[in-house]
Amino acid sequence: THSIVLGGEGWHSGVIGIVASRLVDRYSRPTVLIALEDTTGKGSCRSIRGFNLYHGLQSCADYLLAFGGHEMAAGLSVASDQLPAFAAEFEAHARSVLSEDDLQPKLYHDGAVLLKEMDLDTLRELQGLAPFGMGNPEPVLVVESVHATQVKPVGDTHLRFTACQGAFSHPAIAFGMLDRREEFQGEVDLLVSPQINRYNGRETVQLRIRDVRPAQ
Repeated sequence: THSIVLGGEGWHSGVIGIVASRLVDRYSRPTVLIALEDTTGKGSCRSIRGFNLYHGLQSCADYLLAFGGHEMAAGLSVASDQLPAFAAEFEAHARSVLSEDDLQPKLYHDGAVLLKEMDLDTLRELQGLAPFGMGNPEPVLVVESVHATQVKPVGDTHLRFTACQGAFSHPAIAFGMLDRREEFQGEVDLLVSPQINRYNGRETVQLRIRDVRPAQ
């Protein structure tokens, strides 16, 4: 498939946008998640580069009660009995727009850095660029030739470890990546968003892991 369209009863409309973003990150497909209640559903949509969500929803307008948004994020309302027809039309539009290459996961970053360069002063400067959002994405950096040590699960889906590069190291958290634990073995390159962790009045550098690959 070239898209993901899922609906379910009992889904919380306040969190489906976050879940949709996670699915986009994982599967690199335009994603629509719909919280169904009685005869209607409210949906949250997230996209990939190269697929204009608003245009995609416009192509399916006959099956929707309402929709709005922009190229990368949108919302919609749909009658429950129209969900299958909407999903089929949305998939058809995605197939007409997206090539197989478009569906390959692509990770965009702002540059390569060394662990020793990510100190609190640098992170405070980065935080001066906030607030981050769709028009002002959070900085994403590549750290090459790193060893992950003390790799441990956190909850049911996350990983925590120490990223080491030479004599320098920082704690790291990889949300939703427990099932990729084996990929952190050996020397790896990390895609990270560095953050300031504040706890008990103390500030430390923490790396939020976006992706991992064998060292190039």
